[in-house]
Amino acid sequence: MAGIGGQVHERVNYQKNNKKKSRTKTRKGGWQALGFKSYQQYLIAKKNAQLDQEEEGFPDGLTVDIENRVWLAHWGGARITCFSPYGKRIGRIDLPVPQVTSCAFGGPDLSTLYITTAARNLDMNEYPMAGALFRVPTKTAGAASPSFDG
Repeated sequence: MAGIGGQVHERVNYQKNNKKKSRTKTRKGGWQALGFKSYQQYLIAKKNAQLDQEEEGFPDGLTVDIENRVWLAHWGGARITCFSPYGKRIGRIDLPVPQVTSCAFGGPDLSTLYITTAARNLDMNEYPMAGALFRVPTKTAGAASPSFDG
């Protein structure tokens, strides 16, 4: 699903053994991950992952690393936030543009986070890097996606 500013986005993640599938949905004001080992773990994550839309913008695209942490783009929030599998904020990457659209791991060892941004209705004099692709080295790696078998 695609959209901007609070519409639902969905990402399916296959864990390392490709046997367990989890699904993460972002909604206006927060995100929720489905496929937790327990309902208690799900409730903790849902409570911790709410966003202050005035300061942080809206949840947009996301990716998951090999430790099942969620890396969430903030449309209107000028950042990527890293959440633990329990929804606790454990990291943040600030960007010089407000419209952060998505992120994905890449590079030879999948340890580089590539971040996409937009320039929709922005003053390019104020945000000259809006619409750019950013590359940030991390201390983790992305989970490799399974191949499409057609």
